Amino acid sequence: MKKALLVFGWLWLVVCLTGGARAQKLPPQYPEGPAAGLELAAQLRDLFPEEDATWQGSLKVRPRGAAPVSTPVQCRVTRGDGEWRVTYETQAIRSQGAEQLTVIHRTNSPNQYLYAHAATPADTLGAAAPLANPEADRPLAGSDFWLSELGFEFYHWPKQNRLTGKMRRSRPCLVLESSNPAARPGGLARVLTYIDIETRQPILAEAYGPDGKLLKEFSLGHLAKVNGKWVVKDLEISNRQTGSRTWLEFDTAEK
Repeated sequence: MKKALLVFGWLWLVVCLTGGARAQKLPPQYPEGPAAGLELAAQLRDLFPEEDATWQGSLKVRPRGAAPVSTPVQCRVTRGDGEWRVTYETQAIRSQGAEQLTVIHRTNSPNQYLYAHAATPADTLGAAAPLANPEADRPLAGSDFWLSELGFEFYHWPKQNRLTGKMRRSRPCLVLESSNPAARPGGLARVLTYIDIETRQPILAEAYGPDGKLLKEFSLGHLAKVNGKWVVKDLEISNRQTGSRTWLEFDTAEK
């Protein structure tokens, strides 16, 4: 099993920058086209953390025209024999119950999603149940992050294409286009991810619906140096259809 060729995903990036996975450099001249895209997507699905990790933070959701709502969240990364699990646990708040999502990753095999949701803030979670991939297109704790997006389901889509590099945020970037020919109305049909050529880290991703309209935009926020390592302080997702925005902020205090 290969280690991570490139840390290519919004929450996996947290694990990498805190020493949980290794990133190797891509060749300066990476080939373009569908074959190159399939190869890159396969390498991304082959991510495997080198160590278990835990972080805490908060999901802050700001609907259009409303005050932000903050939900405490904890994430655990655990390794197994030929698989690794990422578990997200959100605490109950006044307006919603607690939730738990576990994404089971296996090398070049479909993701498995286990999900539990307390109906009210006073209820307990209960046992997590498997979700089919279409059922994972639902928000975590009322945020703009879908469960399937936290599992990077778009790297499993059948159509992958390495496009010509572009400038984004004044940085030269590699571009991977992931397409879903079976996209449902309201679902994601196409995702473009931009990777900074120099740092080999994603700086932006754009998600489009079946109608070609931009649905969501993912972006890295700020970095901080903690205990001698660079860590991500926050990530942001903007829902261009509803006007809602979600920040995932991490506790970066030195331990």
